[in-house]
Amino acid sequence: LVDGTSRLISVVGLKDVMDSGNSGMPFMRGAAVVDATQDVCVGCSNGDIAVFQMAANSNARLQRTVKCHEAPISTMTGGGDLVASGDDEGQVCLWNAQFDQQAIFPGEGLPCTCLGMHNDADALVAGFAHGVLRIVQLSTREVTVEVAAHSRCIMALDVHPTQPIFTTVSEDTYMKVWALPDSEDKSASEVALIYEERVEDRFLTGVQFTRDGSERILAAAYDSKELLVWDRA
Repeated sequence: LVDGTSRLISVVGLKDVMDSGNSGMPFMRGAAVVDATQDVCVGCSNGDIAVFQMAANSNARLQRTVKCHEAPISTMTGGGDLVASGDDEGQVCLWNAQFDQQAIFPGEGLPCTCLGMHNDADALVAGFAHGVLRIVQLSTREVTVEVAAHSRCIMALDVHPTQPIFTTVSEDTYMKVWALPDSEDKSASEVALIYEERVEDRFLTGVQFTRDGSERILAAAYDSKELLVWDRA
């Protein structure tokens, strides 16, 4: 765990969280912070979610592990008093801060690769290995939008911290920016593509809006030491 100044504040070993048992090589993947409790949640290859409580001395204490998925967890996100998790079979689950299940969205056998939550826009965004995006309306717990967003695996997405937009990158070499459905219009069921750019010969692996209120986007590419930058002022 690293704080806001990039200072290492805590290290937790895998063996302290899960028993490998007969599951082969265990791993942890996907992490989220529960805003309501400031707990840190980490996904595990056995389908559990490990919940860490941050102590006063900044050390992370394993509070509990919760059995959440049958397949390995692939990604997580949090917002307000909600946490979402996705797994290698494409199933997405929504939990409250106490990890009582709020909704479950069955998968189609392909991994959910990334998640993002925008509470003000009432939306959970999920990206999948076959290039599909799904948007869940948090208030109704229903999938309201499904769109073939990319021609290959969606590698990462990020939701803007204040504006109702999000960005995605994919193995198809495209970075795209989307507008979320209008949260005031409960019948809204469209997501609009507002910008896209192809990055020639780059395998895009990560994407992030800067946290300065702007629409500046940073993206990472495989086997590259450089960050790609887009300014959408």
